Amino acid sequence: MVLLGSSWGFSQNVSIQIEGGVFLGSPYTLDGVPEGSTGGPLVGPHGGLSFSYHFTERISARLGMFYAKKGSEYLVPISGRTRVERSIFGLNFEIPFDLGYEGTADGEYNNEYIDLPLSFVFRNRKGNLALTAGPYAAYLLKGFHKGTVTVRVANLFNVNDEPFDQSELIRSWDYGVHLGTEFRILDRFYGYASGMFALVSVFSENPEGLEGTYRNIFMRVGLAYRIGKN
Repeated sequence: MVLLGSSWGFSQNVSIQIEGGVFLGSPYTLDGVPEGSTGGPLVGPHGGLSFSYHFTERISARLGMFYAKKGSEYLVPISGRTRVERSIFGLNFEIPFDLGYEGTADGEYNNEYIDLPLSFVFRNRKGNLALTAGPYAAYLLKGFHKGTVTVRVANLFNVNDEPFDQSELIRSWDYGVHLGTEFRILDRFYGYASGMFALVSVFSENPEGLEGTYRNIFMRVGLAYRIGKN
C-alpha cells in the first residue's frame, strides 16, 4: 500500500508535453563578420516530447527530446592576395608575384539535430506564464555546409566559380544554454519562445580560410499540448 501510494503521488507530479514549431537563426561569430556580409535564416521545423516533474505548483524540471532542423544562408565578401597560373600555347606558367583578388562566398547551412534541453521552469502565481532556462545538448544527425566561392583576380582574369563542401567538419555534439518563456493560450495548450546559445563552435575545426568561432544561435517558437498535471 505504501508503494502504491508513492507511485500515485509521483504520477500526480508528472506531465508530458507534445511540442512543435520552427527554428530561426544562424551559426554566428562574435568575433565580427566582414563588412558587406548579407544572409538570413532558413525556417526549419522541430517537434518532439518533453517530460516534467513538478516540485511545487510554480517550480518544475523538464527534459525534452526533439528533432530540429537548423539552417541559414549567407553571402560574404572575401579578398586577399595569391599567385596564379596562366596557360600560354598549352604551357602553364606561374606569375612570379602575388596578385590581389576579390570575390564572394555564397553558402548555406542545413543541419539536422536531436535536441536534448534540460529546463528549470518558474511559473507566476496564476500559472499562465513561466520562465524557462537551462543547458542543452544536441546530437548532429546530418550536417550540411556547402556553397560556391566566386573570385576575380586583379580585375583582369575571368570570374572563377569553385564549389566547396565543409560538411564533414561540423561538430557531432553541440552544447549550450537556453532561455525563454511559455504562456497559456487555452486549457492545456501553451505557446513558447526560447533563445538557444551554443557555447562551442559549430565546427570541430575551422575550415581553411575561416577565422573566428561560429556558434549556433537560434530562436525556437511553437505550440505545446500538456498531458497530465496542468
